[in-house]
Amino acid sequence: MSRLENIREFLKKGRIHKFSLNNPHINAKKRNHLQRMFNAGRMKEKFLFLPIDHGIEHGPGDFLDSPWASNPEYQLELAKEGKYSAIAMHIGLAEKYWQKKQYRRTVPLILKINGKTNIPSDEEAISPLTGTVEDALKLGADAVGYTLYVGSPKQYEDVLQFLGVRLKAETAGLPIIMWAYPRGKFANEKGGKDTIAFVAYATRLAHELGADICKINIPKPVEAGKYNEEGQFKKYNELLELSVEEQLTWAIINAGSTGVLISGGSKLGDKDMLDKVDLAVKAGVDGVIFGRNMWQRPFKEALEITKKVKDVLVGNR
Repeated sequence: MSRLENIREFLKKGRIHKFSLNNPHINAKKRNHLQRMFNAGRMKEKFLFLPIDHGIEHGPGDFLDSPWASNPEYQLELAKEGKYSAIAMHIGLAEKYWQKKQYRRTVPLILKINGKTNIPSDEEAISPLTGTVEDALKLGADAVGYTLYVGSPKQYEDVLQFLGVRLKAETAGLPIIMWAYPRGKFANEKGGKDTIAFVAYATRLAHELGADICKINIPKPVEAGKYNEEGQFKKYNELLELSVEEQLTWAIINAGSTGVLISGGSKLGDKDMLDKVDLAVKAGVDGVIFGRNMWQRPFKEALEITKKVKDVLVGNR
């Protein structure tokens, strides 16, 4: 049996990925925080998160076609009225806007504690700390968010930085959501950041480094022979015939008991976005974390698409 046939046969036998609040590594404090986010989203075992870290990661350019979105209270109102599981933001926005009682009481907070601008090259990408676990505790956040770049020359520093965050989060009983992103010089040279080899690697790294939930991108299909025949990822050349759903399923399997969220990316049309959610659900995800696809729309449209995404997540499409 070829490697491709072997993997396909394995995928047909069922999912071994299972994220659950009853997993032994989730202590009582973490369980309470995760349950609060489940309760806020009202979908039992699926998450719908609304990120608003784009002002740092992309700059104000993301607001040019949707100027209303430059006001963080727009996203907070959307998260509140759309009953999102949580909103993710950096400390400046959390202190200035989320702490208002109408949001603090109804919208769980994921405090994003590292980030970078997109002005320097991503060749040696790393996200320095912008906040701390202590900040998250002081604010009353229900989780911390951390970006780790897999394949960057700065990966060594990144992993050490994450170690410090993980130890403090464990002591505090706060879940860690890792933005697990292949990025940088070596990811580009050895196959491409959005290919199955690197998405699966990033997912596995999040699992083994101690994240409770990871955010990943859906692998993008690439041409046969993409991986250098002399490189360590050459085995994946045999798997490039897998469908996108199969590739995503393989990445999710490698997450084990770590939760998996799918990133939204750039704004899509309604059908394409809902198809993306449907594919992700079939592959076994635990939720989605969509920003621009939600808040770049006028409020009424944003609420409507929120409901449709939730319907797909719980199987009511």
